[in-house]
Amino acid sequence: MPIFTVPNDVLLFPVAVRSGRLDVGAPFPTLEMTRTETEDRIFLRRVIDVSAADGSFVFKRDRLHGGSHHRLVGGELVKTTYRDALDALDPEGAARRRYEARIKFLPRKPRRFTLAVDRADDEWIVGDTYPDEHWDGAYVVCTQRAGRQVWYRAASYEEVYALGIRP
Repeated sequence: MPIFTVPNDVLLFPVAVRSGRLDVGAPFPTLEMTRTETEDRIFLRRVIDVSAADGSFVFKRDRLHGGSHHRLVGGELVKTTYRDALDALDPEGAARRRYEARIKFLPRKPRRFTLAVDRADDEWIVGDTYPDEHWDGAYVVCTQRAGRQVWYRAASYEEVYALGIRP
């Protein structure tokens, strides 16, 4: 169990996955507070016992810089991103999160568009799934068609997965 000495305004928290997101638990316990005085300053530091296994993730809250995620490697805190921490803790949900990021600008409810005159014979079939022309790796579902009018919406991860596509 590593012990860290940090400035007084820094706290370290364990991180776990809850409902597909990273959740910060109660802070690790402070063993003691230290005080160092110089001619012009007083430094207060906190000694924290991080009771976590090597490779686990820790959230570091700092009043000055906000918060950041770190991985405990060999007794040191190595900075990492939120996405990397979430993917390492919840690898089953990584493909879903990547696909949801691809379709975030596509409509969830049906949206209408008009086919160009020269493309009026395009085969948009109601219920079929098509790759999106603008967002690589995203798929849309045709929900309705009337002449050159086509209604589409973003295909959900479950629909795409059911078709045998592994996004």
